[in-house]
Amino acid sequence: MKICIVTIATGRYIQFVEKLLDKITEHFLVDHDIHCLLFTDNDMDEVSENIKVSQIEHKPWPEPALKKYNYINSEREYLKEFDYVYLFDADIDIVYPVGGEVMDDMVGVLHPWKILEDKSVYPYEGRKESTAYVSDSDRDKYYAAAFTGGKSKNFLKMAEIISARVSEDEENGIIAVWHDESHLNKYFNEYPPRDLSPSYMFPEELMGNESYPWKPKIVAVNKDAFDTSFNDEKKQMGQYGNIG
Repeated sequence: MKICIVTIATGRYIQFVEKLLDKITEHFLVDHDIHCLLFTDNDMDEVSENIKVSQIEHKPWPEPALKKYNYINSEREYLKEFDYVYLFDADIDIVYPVGGEVMDDMVGVLHPWKILEDKSVYPYEGRKESTAYVSDSDRDKYYAAAFTGGKSKNFLKMAEIISARVSEDEENGIIAVWHDESHLNKYFNEYPPRDLSPSYMFPEELMGNESYPWKPKIVAVNKDAFDTSFNDEKKQMGQYGNIG
């Protein structure tokens, strides 16, 4: 199968890309034809033939997260060439082989922290003014945004719908409470994916914790462990950020 991995790395996030690509080559669907689509503001002078670079402007947080599906939708003609498309955050480490279990119409990772909580406190978008709104009666599972994907046509359908919703919210001066993750959960509430366990988005800070019920395959890197400034901008902007 022909597979494309999409990641977005502007500003300091470019430092994670080399390791991510190495780990994809080592552990992710290794029996298939793997390509990468990288959205970045970084000058990439030398890349291998299976990597496509799409230049975007670096924006203040939360726009790089909020607009990720808008970026993806801009490359939909290229992505149509692939059988499967997967989206990874740049700050991801793949530590164990990942195979055909992720090859489905769409897959979503059950959030590694929220799965331990009662669904009544899951942080869905609760404002009816937002296109990401999920009513109390519809709330069920909560998914992490850092890894998802599936068959190309299904992934591109999701990207088209989410990007349109993000744009509509923007026109109305609204930013969903947890940005792209809020929109992803709205979409998966409507079009349920195949569930993947928190093993596929394992918090790095729980590595070695034997009491956590799952074992790591894909790890969410704890950025603050080596650079606390990653969250400075988020703290300055507040949870919702600001438009305009």
